[in-house]
Amino acid sequence: MRFQKIIELREEGINLADHLPAGTLDEVGAMCAKGYRDDLDSRREWEDRNAEALKLAMQYFERKSWPWEGASNVKYPLITTTAMQYNARAYPALVPGREVLRIKTFDGVRDDTLVQIEKALNWSIMEESSEWEEEHDKLLMIQPLVGFLVKKVFYDPQLLRNRSQVVLPQNFVVDYFAKSLDSATRKTHVLSYTENELEEMFRMDYFRRVDVQPVDKEQRDYAKAVDEIHGFEKPVASEEYTVLEVHCWLDLDEDGYAEPYVAWIIDEQVLRIFPRFDKIYFARKGDIIEATNTDLLGMGYKVARIQAEEYFVKYGFIPSPDGSIYDIGLGILLTPNNEAVNSILNQLIDAGTLSNVQGGLLSRGIRIRSGNLDIQPGRWHKTDADAEELQKGVFPWPIKEPSGTLFNLLGLLIDAGQRIGSVSEAMMGSMPGQNTAATTVMASLEQGMQVFSAIYKRTFRSMTLEFRKWFELSMKYVDPEMYEDMKGLVVPIADPNIVSATQRMVKAQAVIERATMAPHLYGDQGMLEAERRYLEALQVEGIETLLHPGEFQDPMAQAQQAETQANMQVAQDESQREWLRTQANAQKDQATIQSKAIDDTVKQREIALKEVKSAMDYEIEKEKLGQGRS
Repeated sequence: MRFQKIIELREEGINLADHLPAGTLDEVGAMCAKGYRDDLDSRREWEDRNAEALKLAMQYFERKSWPWEGASNVKYPLITTTAMQYNARAYPALVPGREVLRIKTFDGVRDDTLVQIEKALNWSIMEESSEWEEEHDKLLMIQPLVGFLVKKVFYDPQLLRNRSQVVLPQNFVVDYFAKSLDSATRKTHVLSYTENELEEMFRMDYFRRVDVQPVDKEQRDYAKAVDEIHGFEKPVASEEYTVLEVHCWLDLDEDGYAEPYVAWIIDEQVLRIFPRFDKIYFARKGDIIEATNTDLLGMGYKVARIQAEEYFVKYGFIPSPDGSIYDIGLGILLTPNNEAVNSILNQLIDAGTLSNVQGGLLSRGIRIRSGNLDIQPGRWHKTDADAEELQKGVFPWPIKEPSGTLFNLLGLLIDAGQRIGSVSEAMMGSMPGQNTAATTVMASLEQGMQVFSAIYKRTFRSMTLEFRKWFELSMKYVDPEMYEDMKGLVVPIADPNIVSATQRMVKAQAVIERATMAPHLYGDQGMLEAERRYLEALQVEGIETLLHPGEFQDPMAQAQQAETQANMQVAQDESQREWLRTQANAQKDQATIQSKAIDDTVKQREIALKEVKSAMDYEIEKEKLGQGRS
């Protein structure tokens, strides 16, 4: 098939399998099926190791027959705890609210168009695609266990909208030795269809109709590896069909250069082939031009390179030391440690059981009733033997108490496992000692989060790539120029350096303190932004209704204003006190005058009394003299 014809069919959305000869389809089907089996075999050891880890994480119960039937088989939840801790920290940090992405700007200016695009993308992810948050929560629980997980970002032709789907490890297969996900020559997404769902795809002409058989129960994949270790086989419904969605490179135009396609295969039969071209580069004498059609082929240009459209985003945990594309998770890292902890724990329990419920040997001379003598609390058994015979004829097993050394070793292994998983008492929410300084606790938490912080940043990078793919799907048919300019500016709204609410609060508080200490460096807008970030760290809703930028004032000006008001109040108080003093002095003077007036009146009355008394004395003396002459 000519390349021009392939481009025409792609633009019309037509299934290429309907236009290819039967021989070519058979070759494509056999090649894709064989490649899938080869990729599956290349990761066999990785599958088995993760299957064993998954069994420990799920606390799968197994009965033991050694050292005796029904011996202890407790599983310490080390892997489970570390996975839950990672999910509990990463989920609220990466999905802080109903907005999960933003568009960066170099100059800090955010016009109405950019804000509207942000709102549209956030609404599309969190509201229209209602399953995104639940899928991401599931991803953050499986990622630390397995270490390698992918998300598929694509346009769903059945739901008629964009989707971001978590693809479980058993349903995504790539060569173990691939350098990267984008450069891998083949990626296979294993899909399961019911009979009715497959019939719908046939009737919509999305799949080419072929004769199919139900899924092969002997197909070896990650799920079957888990079942083999668990000792049971998952029943497979008769109407379940497995379809391989293979993202590969095929040379359908037979020009010696393979192009990127997606091929849907069932039982080595091709259901659909569709190009996954993103960009086509044409070349002529060193001149390279990007185009979407084939008009340049008639002008002497030739196809130089085709950039594939990628649908998958890898979410890794810890890069594999052997350079594999399959990252390792806490399941692989902690399985040996967890199994050692389980062994020691069960040995201690079994030793305690033997120590508490003792047994031993009885000599022939002991005369007791036939049958088993089970030990029961508060019950005594009769015997014909005397005390001396019992002392000589009963020999208890030489059983020791549970070993203190084993107990100490158990604590050492658990502590080592918690260090790997960044799980400590303080990081799990336990209260520190009463005399522990806050700075000491914060420093301890920061040190304990170092490994986790690196993993968190890897997850942040994957989310950035996922959102940019989502942006491509959302904006591709709206405004291609704007889409191209803003593609590299889409990032998660979460901070890659903040991995807990406590760190976010401390950082926001530090910004507030610095802005208050040097307000002249921040200005009104900087102070407002610092307060906004602090409220966001507190997860306060309705921030816009709380902050009023027009009424915002510099803290220094507020301090000066407060000082002026205080000085005015002091002056007013002093004036009031002076008036009161004047009033008091006036009242005192008036009282003095009144007192002097009273004194003068009293003195006048005293003088008058003296005059009256003198007159009366004169009259008395005069009368006495008159009587004497007589």
